[in-house]
Amino acid sequence: MYKRQDVHHVDRGTLERIVTERRRGQAPEPAAAVTEADLEELFAAVDRVFLPRAVASWLSRVVAATHPSSDEAPEVVRQYVRFGASPRAAIAIAESARVHAIMGGKANVGFDDVRAVAAHALGHRIALDYKARLDAVSGRDIAKGVLDAVSEMEGAEGASRRA
Repeated sequence: MYKRQDVHHVDRGTLERIVTERRRGQAPEPAAAVTEADLEELFAAVDRVFLPRAVASWLSRVVAATHPSSDEAPEVVRQYVRFGASPRAAIAIAESARVHAIMGGKANVGFDDVRAVAAHALGHRIALDYKARLDAVSGRDIAKGVLDAVSEMEGAEGASRRA
């Protein structure tokens, strides 16, 4: 199945560098932006960011709601989605939310951190039905609809009792 990737506008300077530096399809030699030790330190810092059970529960319900057969799937999913997001989407959202939290100076992931990254992670992990293309509905539109439809607090009481 062919999947179209959205490529955002590239400025003239970037385009000029591409056509002058990428001769015969060869990319310029890469240069390290950080050292291996710096990268390990960054990963360790992200690993220390706590993901509360209530936030993890909501994140899991959001990903589950991207499947048309799910009881929690909103109408937009039932109408336009052929295949929902995989468990890898939940992992990507959790890790990205941890990074978002630490960039905001927080030690814990909040619902706001998940909301900030989820549409980006889900948007390309949902396989849309042909009707979505006909109606100009994108994966990101679906993701935003799911985020709005799935309550943050529903099921949070049970999640905190299980902790």
